[in-house]
Amino acid sequence: MLERHVLFCHGSDCKDRGAEKTMDAMCEAIDAKRLDHRVLTTRTRCLGVCAEGPVVVVYPDGVWYGDVRAKTGRKIVEQHLQHGTPLDDHVIHRVE
Repeated sequence: MLERHVLFCHGSDCKDRGAEKTMDAMCEAIDAKRLDHRVLTTRTRCLGVCAEGPVVVVYPDGVWYGDVRAKTGRKIVEQHLQHGTPLDDHVIHRVE
């Protein structure tokens, strides 16, 4: 059953800051933790918060993460996607 949708910004600023490596690391971690049947991933165009990039958004939780590098992305998978607790150090916005 699908539980979460992860959006990876691939606007030019995020791409220049390593969005592809972030997405690869997170997708590998999702697969390794066997969450692929619970988590949908999507590459997006610019999400409009370029100064915060690379940006990753987790829905339906409404949590926007900024400056997400590969290491942080793996932590998001383990802490947020697997256990349901957002990684507060990198949260830049919450949709209430």
